[in-house]
Amino acid sequence: MGTGGVGAVYAATNTAVGRRVAIKFLGADVAEREDVKKRFELEARAAAVIDHPGIVDVLDMGETENGEPFIVMEHLQGATLRSVFKALGPFSPGQATAAMAPVLDALGAAHRAGVIHRDIKPANIFLCAKPSASVKLLDFGISRFGESAGLTLTGTAVGTPRYMAPEQVLGEPDLGPETDLYSVGATLYHLLSGKPMHDADSDMATLAKLLTAPYLPLKNRRPELPDTLCELVDSLMARDRALRPKDADAVARNLRKIAPEEGAALFAFATRAADDEAKGTPAPASASKAGGPRSSAPSVSRRAPVDAATKELATGPNPLAVTAPDLPPVAEAPRRSSAPLIVGGLVVALLAVVAGVVVLMRAQAPELPPPWPPRVEVPVVAPVVVAPKSISLSVELEPSSARLTADGEKLECNPCVLERPEGTRLTVQAEAPGFMSGQFQLLFDANRSQRVTLTPVELVAPTVVAPKVEPPVKKVKKNNPLNLDERNPYQ
Repeated sequence: MGTGGVGAVYAATNTAVGRRVAIKFLGADVAEREDVKKRFELEARAAAVIDHPGIVDVLDMGETENGEPFIVMEHLQGATLRSVFKALGPFSPGQATAAMAPVLDALGAAHRAGVIHRDIKPANIFLCAKPSASVKLLDFGISRFGESAGLTLTGTAVGTPRYMAPEQVLGEPDLGPETDLYSVGATLYHLLSGKPMHDADSDMATLAKLLTAPYLPLKNRRPELPDTLCELVDSLMARDRALRPKDADAVARNLRKIAPEEGAALFAFATRAADDEAKGTPAPASASKAGGPRSSAPSVSRRAPVDAATKELATGPNPLAVTAPDLPPVAEAPRRSSAPLIVGGLVVALLAVVAGVVVLMRAQAPELPPPWPPRVEVPVVAPVVVAPKSISLSVELEPSSARLTADGEKLECNPCVLERPEGTRLTVQAEAPGFMSGQFQLLFDANRSQRVTLTPVELVAPTVVAPKVEPPVKKVKKNNPLNLDERNPYQ
């Protein structure tokens, strides 16, 4: 059914119950790596932990006799979101909601179970046509939960560059729901605008643009889109993770409120893809009676799936075919001497023809691209940090005995040269005996000199407060025989 970075997926049938299934095999070349094998097992466990209808149901897992791990999953009939987008072009707001709101529902359940997907992209979203229209989130192979936290070294970036969050690119260990929601925003941006926000000729160049290039708002790409939808996508793609939404369920509700789902065209394409697959898939062979499921499982290392381009070259006329020239008849001779010569001549001729075909095919046969770009693990790209410009200020104090205090330290200089980054504001204090101390602020905007003059204490006029004077009290004469109060006019 398809190949990926670490293995292949085959269609199969459980002959006991007649159920169609998909079996994902881990390639023999990577099956020996314990970290890859552990991730393969965690992919199966993640589906069981989340237990959501928007996650592919895992039915069984095991190993072949050759030691190749495999996972048995439900067989999906339809098409990936990547295929639908390539066929239909940029989505309408309602189509984007129909494709991504169910993904947000599944992510909400995953986040509540402590699982971070880390690889949300169109190729990992599947539009099912049968038995009913639905959307499934695929591939938890690099998800993060529980003991999987130790499988990725700190500083290692894992994911798909076009849709990775900045903290994911930098290899930060504490990834959260906002990391997956950034990838949801990047996918929405791609579906609605027609191309990814950050894209370049190589993965490294894409990651560098993601970390350093300015963000182009979605409204600039498609001005006819609703403002609220563009603002939602822009918030999901905020470079600062603290500014992004963290609740997938809330984002799904907002998305459905802004643009109700319109998935008819999407699922019509998925239905046609499912029908085409049903017509082109041969009937499954009956199980071998002598062997069992373990002995009949295909080996990925020996049997690679055939894609459409390979099938066309195999069934069509071969332009590189070489016809062997007619050999001249050999004169009749005794058996003992002629047989070795005839056999030897035929062998030499056949070897020459085969060698010529191999050389010609190597020179002219085109290299077939893989069905989709494999997942890559890329080293950390350090962001380009531009140091701020340093500014020098020369501060001269009057009188010369004055001293400056900056950052709590008294400087024994006059004038003093201070250096700070451009735009810095610094509060300093100047003191001198016999002068009033002063506090002022320095702005480091350009290289320059600044003169500060302190005010002498004697030049400051003191504030004189007049004393309060009480009115005099007239004393009563002692020789007053009537003992009258002379201050009382009535007496």
